[in-house]
Amino acid sequence: MFYEKSIVDGKSVILIAVYPLSHIDDIVNAMKLVNLYLFIIVFVVLVVASLFYSKSFSSPISKLNSATKDISILNFNTEYLLKDRNDEFGELSDNISLLSENLERTLNTLQIQNKQLSSSLERENENEFSRKNFVKGLSHEIKTPLAIIQASSEAIQNNIFENDEDKNNALKSIQLEVKRTNNIVNSMMQVYKLDSPYYKDSWKKIELSQIITTLVESLSVLSKSRNVSINLDLEDSFIKGDTEKIELVFSNLITNAIKYTENNNDVNITLKNSGEYVEFKIDNVTDEISIDELSHLFDPFYKIDKSGDRSQNSTGLGLYIVQATLKQYGSICETSYNNGRLQFKFQIKSSY
Repeated sequence: MFYEKSIVDGKSVILIAVYPLSHIDDIVNAMKLVNLYLFIIVFVVLVVASLFYSKSFSSPISKLNSATKDISILNFNTEYLLKDRNDEFGELSDNISLLSENLERTLNTLQIQNKQLSSSLERENENEFSRKNFVKGLSHEIKTPLAIIQASSEAIQNNIFENDEDKNNALKSIQLEVKRTNNIVNSMMQVYKLDSPYYKDSWKKIELSQIITTLVESLSVLSKSRNVSINLDLEDSFIKGDTEKIELVFSNLITNAIKYTENNNDVNITLKNSGEYVEFKIDNVTDEISIDELSHLFDPFYKIDKSGDRSQNSTGLGLYIVQATLKQYGSICETSYNNGRLQFKFQIKSSY
C-alpha cells in the first residue's frame, strides 16, 4: 500500500493506493530466474572463452617447448616455427630458430675442425714416426763410415801399418767414407729443402722430355759399361715446378734402373702427355722383388741389397727423395714387378 498527501479542489487530502503483493512476488521470482539464466550463460561463455584463450596460449608454448627439447638433444630438423604470429610468441619462436641455426652451424664447423685436427694429428704422428725412423736410419748409416774413419785414422796415428801401401789404402778408405758421409749430408739437405714453406715460390714452367734426354746422355757411360740399352718414348710435356728437383727425381730413377738392370738388357722410359696430366714410366729387368720389398722401396735408408756391399756408394735416400718431391706436386710414385721387370710410374698435372 502506498499513500501520498495532495490537494484536490482546494482541499488537503491523502491519496491511498493499494496493490496486491502477489504481483511483486511474481516479479521478484521472475528476476531471480532471469539472473540464474544470465549467470549460466555468462559462465558458459567464460568457460568457452577460457578454453579458447588457454589453447591459444598453450599451443605455441607446447611447440616452443618441443623445439627446445629437440635442440637439447642436438636435433635441428624439427619444424616448430610460428611464422603466422606477430606477438611475443612469434618473436620468441624467431629467436629460438636463430639459436638453432647458429648452434647447428657452430656444431658443423666444430665437427669439420675436429676432423681436420684429427687428420692433422694423424699426419703429425706419421711424420713423427717417419722422423724417428729417419734419425734411426741416419745414425745407422753414419755410424759405419765414422767407425771406419776412426779406426783407420787411429791405425795411422799409432803407426800400425807396416808399409806405405797399407797406409795409402787406409787414407783412401778414409777419403771414400768422408765422401760417402758428405753424400748423405747433401741428401739430407735436399730433404730439408723440400719441407721448406718457401719451396714452391721458386717454381716455374719446365719441359720434361729435354731433361730426360739430357740425363740419359749424361749417363751413357754408365749404361754402356753395363751394355744396357735405353729405349725412349717421349712426348713434349710441360709442368710447373723446380727444375733442380725434377732433374733429381728423373736422375735417381734412371740411375737406379741402369745400376740394377742385369747386363745386356734394356731400360724403357716413356713420357706421355694426356692434356691434363703428364705420365712418366720407367721399367727395367732385375732380380725378383717381393711385395714386402716393394712396399719399403721409398723408406729412408732402405736397401734391397742386404749383402753389405758398400761399393755402390748408395745413401739409401734416393727413392725417399723421389717420393718426398712428388708429394709436393700432389703425386706419388707407384711400383710394380711383373715378368721380371720392375716399373716405377707417376703422374704430374701438366702446365700449358
